Parts: sequence; C-alpha cells; structure tokens
Amino acid sequence: MGKAKVMGFFSRLFRRQKDTEAVMKIDYYELAQKEIRGNRFYTNAPKHWVKINDGFLKLDDKLSVDFDGIDAEKVVNKRNAMFNSLALMNIISEYFSKLANEKVYLDFTDAMLGSAERFATSCYVYKLFDKGIFIIDGVAIWNYEKYAIILLTNDTPMSYINELRTYFVNDGYKDLIYYARKDPHLVEGTKKLEFENFNEKCFRYDADNQSLDKRKHNEYALWWAGELEKDAKSSILLKDIGVYLDLLEFYNSYLLGFLSFAFGLNREGARTKMPDHEEVVINGPEGVEIIITLSEEKGIYFHFPKHPRYEKYRNAFIKVFVNFCYKIREQIIENDLPKDDFDQQTTLEWYNQLIEKAKEHNSEVKAIGVMMKKNSNFPGYNYYEN
Repeated sequence: MGKAKVMGFFSRLFRRQKDTEAVMKIDYYELAQKEIRGNRFYTNAPKHWVKINDGFLKLDDKLSVDFDGIDAEKVVNKRNAMFNSLALMNIISEYFSKLANEKVYLDFTDAMLGSAERFATSCYVYKLFDKGIFIIDGVAIWNYEKYAIILLTNDTPMSYINELRTYFVNDGYKDLIYYARKDPHLVEGTKKLEFENFNEKCFRYDADNQSLDKRKHNEYALWWAGELEKDAKSSILLKDIGVYLDLLEFYNSYLLGFLSFAFGLNREGARTKMPDHEEVVINGPEGVEIIITLSEEKGIYFHFPKHPRYEKYRNAFIKVFVNFCYKIREQIIENDLPKDDFDQQTTLEWYNQLIEKAKEHNSEVKAIGVMMKKNSNFPGYNYYEN
C-alpha cells in the first residue's frame, strides 16, 4: 500500500485543514473594560449577569489570502466563531473576576466536568454527548452552578435552543444561555442540531504528563458498576466495546495511526504497528483525563476516572467511538486496504473470553481493567472483586 493512498484515506476521513492565517492577538482584558458599542444581544442570561453588546463581533466573509484546495467558507466561519467565542467568554470571565475579587481564568478547552469552583469559565468547548460532539461557545460556572453558553450570529429559532437546552439540562447543567443578534422567538422555521464525530482536535497529549505521579485521579477503569451500569451481565457499555473491537478486529493499525496523529506523536495519519503493550495519558473532550492502553494481543481500550461523576461521560465516549470506528471501517473497505497480521488469537477473542468470565461471577464483579495511580503499569485486565 502506497503512502499516498494511506494519506488520501486519512485526509478524506478526518478532513484535516492546515492553518491558513496567523494567530490573532487581541487584548481581551482591554476589550472587556471598554463600553462595547453596538446592539444589545437578545439573551436569557440571568438579570444580574453583565450586559453585553454585539459590537465586538467579527463577521468577515473571506480570507485575506487565497489557498488552493481549501474550503474558504468553512475556514472563515471557523475563524470567526473562535474569535467571537473568545471575546464573549472573556467579557463574562472578567465580570466574574470582579465578583469573585480574584482573577477567574479563561480555560480554552476544558468544560470543567469535575470543577468545584464557585466561578469559572471556559471557551469554545467540545461537549460530549452520546450522539456526538457539539461545539459550544463556552461554559460558565456561576455560584457553583454550571451554564452552557452559545452565541447565535445567524437567525436561529427558539425550538433549536430549547432542544439543545434539554441535552445540557439532562447532563446536569443549570441552563443553556444564548446570546442572539435576532430574537429567537421571532425566527420562523426549524433548524436541526448537528453533532460531530471525533477528530484530532478532541484530544490533547502532553509528554510531560505521562508519569504516575502526574495523574489527576487515584483510580481509572475500563468499566465499573454504577447508576447506569448495574452489573457486567446487563452492561451496554461492555457490549459497545465489543462492537468497536469487532469493527476493527483486523485493522487496529489504522486506528492507532489516527490516534497517534491526533496526539501529535506522528505528523501524518499513517498506519502504525500496535505495540506489545503501552499506556498513554490523554485529555479527551471536556478536558477529562483518560488512560489508553494499547496491546497487540488485547487491543485498544480507554480507562476513565473511576468516579460516579464520569459514568455518563464514559458511556457517551464509547458510543461516539463506536460510530467513529464505523466510519474508519467504511473507508478501509472502500479503499480495499490490507488487514493486520495475527500470529495468535484476535483481540476480539481475547476480550470475549474476559467478559464471559466476568459474567460468570456477575454479582462479585465491581470493576474491570482497574488502574491505580500508585501502582499502575498496564493492567492484567482481570475483573476485580470486592
């Protein structure tokens, strides 16, 4: 298989775009202090929140430089969206700083799933639901309560906002706050929510965060019993893991190629041989720390912080990952790419044996694939009994 064919496969699948313009440098603190001219946004923000006008909006409709092979409209829209999100959330962050009488920092990528702060803000968040990723303009924690923030520069009906609000409220948010240029109550028609699949921007890898002592949590696990997953025998999550293992049973090298590219370990999304065993610490959507274990014998698995707070996130992540693997499989079949070689049993066979043993001891099994901060180093993947 030629290198050009592999790169064509990954470029079509993940549609990675090169940076097209220099990073914009803005004094957001100065911006927040000025009286911003323009029209007041239509909003459902609490009355005691800072009042914001739309004068900061960047609504360019073209690039300053033409680039061959680049979808200019998508690049412009993405650039404008990030600029406007930064500006909006910085104004809110500076207002919170005044109330807290201390600096409330703007985190650009973390939705603060586990935050216990009284005031906090985050910008341009990749929010994870079981249907996929939904990008919002920010997250704000006001007096320990969490709000999703969306900025609507185009006409958007109230039905769209209400549907999106339901997702966030069901996920534990106090409310969804919108800032709109036109009153959503007066916009006719419908607009469909669009969820995205995983891409390389959903993950962050830090080479300095790989040692045991740097990990944020004391325990991580592939699966544990909780409110959503009562036991191994009835677990939907364990079935979903089996689905993605089945989809890519002979193609793990392609999946690892994408993951290595997403983590910045490889500059190209090229096929990568599975190691004998390895573990990698990454931050996934919403800044959640995840440990990925890689093994030619066992396959690719994700270990999440073993805490009730992360159970819903864990289940949603695996559901989205299954859909992601469907896309990879479609591209592999379409391009007639070669399979991985196996000298022994497949990863799916190994996993099925593990789960069948766990089901035999169903009432005793509380967690599978536990990794402890104090003595991690690649789990044996036995089921664990209390």
